[in-house]
Amino acid sequence: MIATWPNTIWFDVYQEPRKQYFFKSIEHFYQRLGVTILGKAEDFMYDKSMFYDTSYHLHDLGVNHRTQQLIDLIKPYLP
Repeated sequence: MIATWPNTIWFDVYQEPRKQYFFKSIEHFYQRLGVTILGKAEDFMYDKSMFYDTSYHLHDLGVNHRTQQLIDLIKPYLP
């Protein structure tokens, strides 16, 4: 099983130590379960301009960017 981070709108507040601790706690959760998580939370935080109608739905350029990221991150796990 492989997990990935959700699409998220980037906010500067995510750089604060408390938020960084939160993201690390999610990584540790998956590690304890033995689940690989692709990339870091920050890898999937995009500028607001990349989103379509909600804070999770990317528009076509955003989708293409995320798809390429996922391809690059998952390649090492493929036979």
